[in-house]
Amino acid sequence: MNILKTAFLGTASVMGLAGCATSSTQPPNIASTGLLICAQNELCPAVKVTWNEQERSHLKITAYLPSAKEDYDIQQFVFLIDQKPYSYTPAAATTHEYINRMVPHRSSNYIVVPSSFLSTFKNAKDIELKLVTDKGNIPLYTTYS
Repeated sequence: MNILKTAFLGTASVMGLAGCATSSTQPPNIASTGLLICAQNELCPAVKVTWNEQERSHLKITAYLPSAKEDYDIQQFVFLIDQKPYSYTPAAATTHEYINRMVPHRSSNYIVVPSSFLSTFKNAKDIELKLVTDKGNIPLYTTYS
């Protein structure tokens, strides 16, 4: 009887925990962000892609450029997808924020693109995102083989 009782309590506990871990609600916004691979002492932007809140048929692509020394004016996003350029001008002026003593400067700007733009990535072998700034171009590479 003790073994049966232990097995029943163990099964009930697992089912109870599984029920607590699941949720039937979906988050209102889904976003992806991450650091790109950069060499030491190289500017290393983060890129975030979200659905445009006003028009779901478009995506908002935001670039965050942290720097210990200065602010940057992000003037253009240029995607090179298998050597074919796609250039976009930011939708607004670059914003500059103070983050902390370690990274005192963060410049950010965004573009709005049709969600169909993602289909150009589907079979791409080489993807480069270049941020055109007032202090020069900042290339970011991704290669798929």
